[in-house]
Amino acid sequence: NRLFGNSLIDNSTRFIYGLENDFQKVGTFKIGQMYDFNKNSNYLNEINQSGNLSDYAIEFSSGIKNVDFYMNSRLSHKTLAKKEMNYSLSISNPVSLVLSYSETNDSAFKRSTKDSKSLNISFEEKIKDNFKIAYSTNLDLKNNYSPYYESYTLSLFDGCSQLDLSYITSNYSDNLNTKPN
Repeated sequence: NRLFGNSLIDNSTRFIYGLENDFQKVGTFKIGQMYDFNKNSNYLNEINQSGNLSDYAIEFSSGIKNVDFYMNSRLSHKTLAKKEMNYSLSISNPVSLVLSYSETNDSAFKRSTKDSKSLNISFEEKIKDNFKIAYSTNLDLKNNYSPYYESYTLSLFDGCSQLDLSYITSNYSDNLNTKPN
């Protein structure tokens, strides 16, 4: 079932095809598409597809030592316009840092009402053998950073348990007197 939950059931047969190539020392590239035998299926309806052919799914990943890059996207099979785009950059040494950018077009899904763009940043540093600190934030880049979310965490741990002390805040900049959490 390609649909989340159990309120809708995938009601179509499909044929999926694609290409994958591992470029030595550069990364892996994948491109795929699907032919759905029922162009009125529940799944195609949810992702705003009106024909038998799906959009193109593209994925690229690359890694060099402690740095990994990952990109995936969904491009319109008719115009090659991007409907979804996700980038992630991970650094594991000397600290753990992950930057993720996501962009979704309002036409990508049936239930989408507007475009979205967000940036997620997370940082983690092990201070001692049993102590680490972490920071994460989620910035909505399309809607004036609203909501703005961030968390600070101190973790004490051993081989079988972990205690997290976290401060989490969400703020809104909508000028409608929305209370922060």
